[in-house]
Parts: sequence; structure tokens; C-alpha cells
Amino acid sequence: MIEKANGNIIPDLIPGAPVGISIYSVTQEAPHHHEGFMEIIYCFKGPIRICSRSLDMLLEDGDIISCDPFDVHYMSATGTEAAEMDTSGADGSEGSNAKGSNAENGNAEGGGTEGGGAVSQPAHNANAGGAGTSAKGQYDTGSDDTGNLMVSFYFDLQSPVFEKPDLDKLYFICEPSAIPESKQENLAELKRLLLTLLYFYCFPHPKLPRAETAARFSKKIVRTMLDHFHYFYFIANSTEYSDEMKSRFESIITYIEKNYSDKITLGGLCETEHYNYKYLSRFFKKTSEVGFSKFVNDIRAYKSASILLETNRNISEISYEVGFSAPMYFYKVFKMWNGLTPHQYRKKLRELAASADENIYYDIPAVKEDLEHFISFYFAQLQVPELWLMPYIPFKGLPIEKA
Repeated sequence: MIEKANGNIIPDLIPGAPVGISIYSVTQEAPHHHEGFMEIIYCFKGPIRICSRSLDMLLEDGDIISCDPFDVHYMSATGTEAAEMDTSGADGSEGSNAKGSNAENGNAEGGGTEGGGAVSQPAHNANAGGAGTSAKGQYDTGSDDTGNLMVSFYFDLQSPVFEKPDLDKLYFICEPSAIPESKQENLAELKRLLLTLLYFYCFPHPKLPRAETAARFSKKIVRTMLDHFHYFYFIANSTEYSDEMKSRFESIITYIEKNYSDKITLGGLCETEHYNYKYLSRFFKKTSEVGFSKFVNDIRAYKSASILLETNRNISEISYEVGFSAPMYFYKVFKMWNGLTPHQYRKKLRELAASADENIYYDIPAVKEDLEHFISFYFAQLQVPELWLMPYIPFKGLPIEKA
């Protein structure tokens, strides 16, 4: 993988395909994100903790979660102390920050440059195509520090293969706690596609070129995300939404994504996108649980998280860069969005980065038997129909008992 900036990790791709795949074990990751890429994490053997979108979650065996391009996230083996995202102040007192008794509050009110270096990121030992070199060789399910096994899929949302402009400006949700019963079959379909992509990546068939096969299944996976795990479906108040409403919502999100650093008003959006003001106001209330201004400010806070991770810029500078009119307003909105002040959040990221251990990335030969086991098990668990199990896939011993 390539570290474009502190915490912005650009994954390697399968040559000729819009996707990269990594197979690894987690101890304690440093906070990071993948600009331009959607990452889908499949927990083959857990549990592990993940903090993403300011939420702290537990991933169990068979769970998946998606991370959008600017989702600052990190994982840790359960029991790792650094996994806890403490929402209190660094000194245990939120009040000291709010009253301006430390250097950060001076920044929040327009003060000077914040001291300290940018968050450092441990190097990823990854080879072309996404899978890395194991520091320990064969994956060991009995080892305390490598007991988990994770697979990450990185989709290049700017690739022309997906035939959808501005795909990297949309948002997706597929974490376990957010999926309603009505979408469980869609979730199973998504997992089937991911497992099939992984199988052909790890065990290529001579009659199916790896790049073409990876591209074909990547298109199906991204289409499934668009059709069933689009952010719109999870915030819309009305169950009577249509493709037209979804398309209109996408155009609004894209407009905000491109202009969040400027002054954005509902009236300005109507003028630029040629909408009727009353209609758009009613539409936004119908399809969102929050008002337009709060929606825009939440996106600004979300965008600022990666800047806090990657740079040393002071809080005032960041607040103006993401479109807030005053640093104190940014301070307030960020804490409502994240639970931490910008200073507390940056300090926490630095502490996590300083205590992080590298993930252990595996070459396919090192985990071949384990991959066959887990892929077979999860296919059986998903009750894959016979048509899905194509004749040239040797899934032996279905159903398989989990070790």
C-alpha cells in the first residue's frame, strides 16, 4: 500500500481491475482512511473492535462493514486497551477545554498553531494486488495476537469500470447494527459476491482471467451497494421512496460534497440545480431526519476528521477550510457529531497511532487452507443455491463445521 499522506492509505489494486484485496490479522491499527476508495471489511474470524464514523463497534465472525473514502477508522483485537475511544477530555475534564485553560481552546477561538507532529502511520507490508507478506508466515488460529482473520476489499470508486460519475462522493452503510430485517437477504447476496470475488482472486481458474473476473464481480458488488446499502435508504423518513427520489438525493449530496467549503444555502442549491425552493424544502424534510443546515454541517465535521488526522493545521484554519463561519461554531458542531472536541479527537488519534502495531498481512499460500475453510463455511452458512456453486469451484465438505 502507498501512504499518500499521514493516515491516507492508497491500496494496491489487482492489475487491470478496480479492486484490491488484503488478507491480514489485526492487533492495533493506526487511524487511517482511503481517499477515493470504498473499503468493505469482512470479519472471517473475530471478534475485533472497529471505530468508524465516530462509532465504536464489535465485529463478530461473518460480519461485514463498509468504510467510505473519508471514514477515519481503525481496528483492534478485542481486549486491546487502545481500542476504547474515550469521549471525556484528555485530562478527564471536558470543562477545562471549554473554558480555554489549555492551548487547544486558543486554537478553537482563532489562536495560534497547534504544536506537535502529524499523526504517524506504520508502514503496510503489502504486495501488488492487496495481499501482504506475513510477518509470521502461516496463519495460526491458536495464536493470541493473530487469532483474528480479516479480509478487506478496496474498490476504486473513481474507476470508469463502474460507469457512474461522482461515485466517491456518495455514502454507504452496511454495518451489522444498521441492517434491518428487510435487507438481510440483500446482505446475504452482498456476502456471496464478496466471497466469490475472494475465491477467484485466491484460486484463479485458468479459463477465467483474474482481472476480468475481479472487474465483473466488483461491478456487481458496487451495484448491490448502490441498490440496497445507499445512505439514502437508511435516513429516508418515507418508505415510499423511488429511484427518482434517490437520484435527486444523490445530486444534492454531490452538490454539497463539491461545495461544502463555501457558504451553502438551500436557496443557493435551488438556484444552481434549478429546483423550486418550496419543493426542495419539502423533499429534504421527507427524505432526511435533519434539516438542511445540520446535514451540511455534519458533512463538514466529517470532512474535518481526515484533516485533523493528516495535518498539523490549527483548529481555526481547519474550521474555515471546511466551510464554518467561526471556529467556535465548528468546535460545537464537531463535538455534537463526534462526542469529542477537535483537539481531543486529534490527540486521541495521535495516541492511537503512537501505540499502534502493524497488521500482519498474509500471502495467499500462507493462508490457503484457512481461506478454503472459511470461504466454504460462510458459503454454507449463507445457504448458497446450487446455481451459485459453479462446477469448477471445489467447495469440499459442505456444510462444514467451524473449527
